[in-house]
Amino acid sequence: GVTGLLAQSRDAWDTADKIESLFRDPGLLVEMQKNAVQHAQKFTIEEGAARFIKLYHSMADSFAN
Repeated sequence: GVTGLLAQSRDAWDTADKIESLFRDPGLLVEMQKNAVQHAQKFTIEEGAARFIKLYHSMADSFAN
């Protein structure tokens, strides 16, 4: 993963394996942390509001027809 690791749903062993892999490779953990922060910074309030307004207009248009 680039920003994190995915574990199988309801599989504690898989989750533990993913966590353990980050302890074994601290460089990977640091890289994922850096990538996650950069990715999260793309989601500004303005961008979120613009997406919500676009969704709202799309829904309003579909109900009008």
